[in-house]
Amino acid sequence: MTKFTFIILSFFFSSCMHMMMNDNHRQQDHNTDSTLQKEVIMGQIKATAMFPPLEINKETEFSLRLVDVTNTKPISGATVMAHIEYVSSDDNMKHDPYHQKEVDSQSKKHWSIELTEGKQAGLYLFKQEFAQTGEYIIQINVLSVQGIKLEPVLIIDARKNVFEHPNSHGGGMLGKGSSTTYIILGASLMVAMMVGMFIVRGSIF
Repeated sequence: MTKFTFIILSFFFSSCMHMMMNDNHRQQDHNTDSTLQKEVIMGQIKATAMFPPLEINKETEFSLRLVDVTNTKPISGATVMAHIEYVSSDDNMKHDPYHQKEVDSQSKKHWSIELTEGKQAGLYLFKQEFAQTGEYIIQINVLSVQGIKLEPVLIIDARKNVFEHPNSHGGGMLGKGSSTTYIILGASLMVAMMVGMFIVRGSIF
């Protein structure tokens, strides 16, 4: 009977470990995003934009590369603007009535940034830090090239989500969610059972 109980507790402990691994994996999938590359060709201009993953309160660098499709040479001297618009909050805040006013007030938030040409010719950059989780529209507009206004304006845009940092809700064993509670409980039961068997029988078997 004692061996049977020990086997049951061992199975319970391993199940808790499996639950924690699955929970951590789901959290990682929710809090990560991939780099998005978008390309637009208009006339002789090929524009390639890189939209990296976004994380709250972390500065992120965006880039736009301009190339002449006729000779593959980089295009310098362009005027490029980025327009960022806050679309909506993340799901947690959407369904939280306490924060509804904050969501409504920020739903129309937008701003513009001028890109600067880096040391590499034809590569235009800007950096941005996001202080609010949720969905954003990031639009990059090429207005002119070497003083010549583009008609129409060359536009590349993308929708990106800003996620919270995985550790933003606290660290340590007690701050990682309910799955950790199961592990602590299972381990405690195993230790208590082993100590009890040792005291009664002088052995855990």
